[in-house]
Amino acid sequence: MKFINYNSFDIEENKNNLNFEVDDLMASTISILNKKGYYTVSSCAGHASYEPVILEMPIKDFESFELEADYDKYEVISKTLDKVKIEANVLGK
Repeated sequence: MKFINYNSFDIEENKNNLNFEVDDLMASTISILNKKGYYTVSSCAGHASYEPVILEMPIKDFESFELEADYDKYEVISKTLDKVKIEANVLGK
């Protein structure tokens, strides 16, 4: 997290009474816009989130299993003679 000074619109590293919080990825852009007179009310750089999903399937289906585009990666949690349980990370969900 970065902070922008209310008066100079310079980027600062530490929070105090004279600055406001800004996402790291947006600090430079917000600073420049504020210095040019385009004042911001709020901003967010956006953040990818990963929510694990547990999938269970028959062994025969797992042998041909391919990740769909929404899945970032997966890990086998458990495997028996007839079933496989995996944990998959779904991007943005």
